[in-house]
Amino acid sequence: MLKNRNSLLATLFEKELMKDLRRLNGLRNALVHRYNKIEEKSIINEKEHFTKVIKKFVQDVERLIVEKYG
Repeated sequence: MLKNRNSLLATLFEKELMKDLRRLNGLRNALVHRYNKIEEKSIINEKEHFTKVIKKFVQDVERLIVEKYG
């Protein structure tokens, strides 16, 4: 099931975006579950990048919705 889902996602989103979303998911898990020591400076330094990743994801989802439903 997971392999099929990943294959489908790979056809919908760019490889680099998928990689960045996985990193964001890892960050989310670290923050929520308080894994290891979180480097605040590192998060602050990557804030702009993460913001761009989220905006790109939203744009891609909006594009897919328009393509499917007009």
